[in-house]
Amino acid sequence: MKAMVLKECCEIEIPDEPRRIRDLPLKTEPLEKAELPEPVPDSEQILVKVSACGICHTELDEIEGRLTPPRFPIVLGHEIVGTVEAMGPDVTNFKVGDRVTVPFVGGCGSCYQCNTGNHQVCDHQSQPGFTHWGSFAEYTKLDYADVNLVRLPEQISDETASILGCRFITSFRAVVEQGDVKGGETVAVHGCGGIGLSAIMIAHALGARVIAIDINEEALKKARGLGASDLIHASASRDIVGEIKELTQGGAHVSLDALGHTETCFNSIASLRACRCAACPAGNPPQAGARTCCSEISFFMPSIRRPSSASSLITSSLIWAGFSSNSFDFFR
Repeated sequence: MKAMVLKECCEIEIPDEPRRIRDLPLKTEPLEKAELPEPVPDSEQILVKVSACGICHTELDEIEGRLTPPRFPIVLGHEIVGTVEAMGPDVTNFKVGDRVTVPFVGGCGSCYQCNTGNHQVCDHQSQPGFTHWGSFAEYTKLDYADVNLVRLPEQISDETASILGCRFITSFRAVVEQGDVKGGETVAVHGCGGIGLSAIMIAHALGARVIAIDINEEALKKARGLGASDLIHASASRDIVGEIKELTQGGAHVSLDALGHTETCFNSIASLRACRCAACPAGNPPQAGARTCCSEISFFMPSIRRPSSASSLITSSLIWAGFSSNSFDFFR
């Protein structure tokens, strides 16, 4: 089969500030076209013929060395849509020809985490394009098929379906399950990339008022078109938190840091009204920024002479929640 293979990470200077994928000089030298053997599914695996695959910031992180796969060479790609080509003998819920997609983190279905509904932190998780070869290829194998695969209806195109299993269900979990957003509430979304725009669509569909915050005018226009009623251009604002509190007469009910940066993390928490929820993505670009937000709440914020967000969480009875991709309720 034909595939794009990453043989090693690029050695580049990693910028301090997060940038959008389209603004980065994509270094494709490590990605090489290759002819590889067609994968053979094991007992609980399915072989999928790939019809569409999204491009996530995770792939850029792997190419540029911010996120290192456990082994090289590797075929990247995890935003998968395709048809079932073959399956192992223990797969019972699918048949050859089914059109399917999958969450980018596959749970085993039997560990403690999976049994409590947290497949995204499965003790034995499987991630195409990271733990094993992914979907920048004609075919890919998917683990724990009966647990993770989702059959797609005809009315959803391949291109649309390819964004569901990563950015969209990450936002769904944040807005619906972690944020518990209700109609009439206000949701502030800090960062209008793939996760942020998905969150805006979902919050708007639930009947919430959405405030979109970004440094990019084009992103804000998209946010408006997807349901944001209020826009804040972060580069032009002298006080983002103050603007949100003025617009909402006290603060947002739910606030999402959809970027994973110390500034957006602080603003997201500080713009809440009392007794409400801030959510920060686990696995949103840049990976390192998102994963350190929890520690930066108590350690980074005082260093820039702002009130400690950790103490704000306590004194205002706020909830701060991380979120990742899997949301089986969304696919159901």
